[in-house]
Amino acid sequence: MKLNVAIKTSMIAAIMLTTFSSSTYADSQTVSAMVKPAKAGKTLIAHVALVKGSLIANEPGISKSRKLTPSSNVYLHDTLVTGPNSHALIVYTDNSVMTLRDKTKIYINQYQYKPAEKNSAGRFIVDLITGGFRTITGLIAKDSAENYNVNTPVATIGVRGTEYSAVYQGDKVYAKHYQGSPCLSNENAAGRHSLCLDKKHPYASATKGEAPVFLDKAPAVFSSDVEIVPLTFSNSGEGFCSSKGCETDAAEPAKNTHKPYLTDFLNSIRNTINPPPANTLP
Repeated sequence: MKLNVAIKTSMIAAIMLTTFSSSTYADSQTVSAMVKPAKAGKTLIAHVALVKGSLIANEPGISKSRKLTPSSNVYLHDTLVTGPNSHALIVYTDNSVMTLRDKTKIYINQYQYKPAEKNSAGRFIVDLITGGFRTITGLIAKDSAENYNVNTPVATIGVRGTEYSAVYQGDKVYAKHYQGSPCLSNENAAGRHSLCLDKKHPYASATKGEAPVFLDKAPAVFSSDVEIVPLTFSNSGEGFCSSKGCETDAAEPAKNTHKPYLTDFLNSIRNTINPPPANTLP
């Protein structure tokens, strides 16, 4: 059953939630943010869904950073940076979802998703400079897996319909499998090397100049992993719900099966990213 509702989260943003089944989450939610229009000359690629702590974006040629909050736009060639003890949940236009760890820096190198254009191949290439993330890949990885890459200084991560985590730390990249088939690849004097994670081999690492290897046990960087929530990108929403109640859809009253207790639901999403000391909205 779908709930076509939007949640008012600030003076400029609202969030619309829809429940749907997922192989990973028994009660997953779809969130769409009503955000400000994209800046002229900029390519909108994602929205910020949630932030715990601090998240900024650096643009090429601009010295001043943009502070990002829930409903902020993310653009092509942004460098996203999380602060200490911070996490951020990003929703891309192809419905990829990414939770950034604290002290992470990631550059949006190439991104193209134009589903309205016939025979237009998507492209998702980001550079993980430091830190890490957990992601559920979207339609680009599904339809054009060969055009999906996460670059690190020591190896490249490709996917085949996947949920995985990656951390680049100490001149080594680590990967953790959740679903699908994330693959680590690099090159050295002996040639090109690649290995793909699965249920039997859920952990791997790679170092510059050495072929990727499976790990017998979880590395310390995954002793506690960030959580993630499946979301769907949208530029619009209608109506809103707050903790006091919900706006109804006069055109289709039969669909007004909205739950009026969505503040608690927002708390539950935030708690999956980084549990607060009390169950209250910031």
